[in-house]
Amino acid sequence: MDHRQQRADQLKRQMTIDCENCCGLCCVALYCARSEGFPADKPAGVPCQHLQRDFRCAIHQKLAQKKYTGCMAFDCMGAGQRATALAGGLPAGRAEQERLSAAFLQLWQLYQVCWYLAEASILPAAQPLWEQLDRALDELCRLVSLPLLPLLQVDVERCRTDANQLLKRAVALSCKKMDGKYPGIYLGRDLRRRTLRERDLSMALLIAADLRGCDLSGTSLLGADLRDCDLRGADLHSSLFLLQGQLNAARGDSSTRLPAGLCRPVSWQ
Repeated sequence: MDHRQQRADQLKRQMTIDCENCCGLCCVALYCARSEGFPADKPAGVPCQHLQRDFRCAIHQKLAQKKYTGCMAFDCMGAGQRATALAGGLPAGRAEQERLSAAFLQLWQLYQVCWYLAEASILPAAQPLWEQLDRALDELCRLVSLPLLPLLQVDVERCRTDANQLLKRAVALSCKKMDGKYPGIYLGRDLRRRTLRERDLSMALLIAADLRGCDLSGTSLLGADLRDCDLRGADLHSSLFLLQGQLNAARGDSSTRLPAGLCRPVSWQ
């Protein structure tokens, strides 16, 4: 394994959720909406009614039964434990708690960008961009290592914009454009007979689409909406830019092939 692959694998391992070392930040910092898989709306910054004093969820084993599918799909990529460590636990004051929630959101977004850049940095077809990707990845690693207050000053939107330009070029070098009049809209579509290998499905709306048995090898799923997408028997083992949260929101089974570093969601069982 070369140093480039080793670095990407190491970074991805660091971006793994660890709820035991988090003070329930996702249950506080994020908003909840009925339209996004929650039984009721909740404003950002307000603790969920099911968050206990020990920062554990009182209904964690019943999320599906209670219709908290949004919680089941969410993955902070390790932002929760990192922000908690920066603050040394949950602060007592409201202002400090708000800063901690803001840092959590900053880290969550930066980790997503970092994951994407790490994956792009090992794509053979994107070799002309490797030097630029390495520089961008070095800068992202520096930013996520900042102390709490400097982290809050990071312009995340600029980081995302700059990274997106590189990622679009990496996808263009690695994937073929999808055909069709509306190549990004596949809501509820039956795609079982479509050729999807090495295709660009970046930002595609695949909500409730049927991809059973599809070969998605080398296909970019960057930012694709996979809520309720049927991935049973699909081959995702070499799909590009796939995040755990996307898998968590989809449907699959034991025959769905997954990329290294991603886990089979409990809901699939």
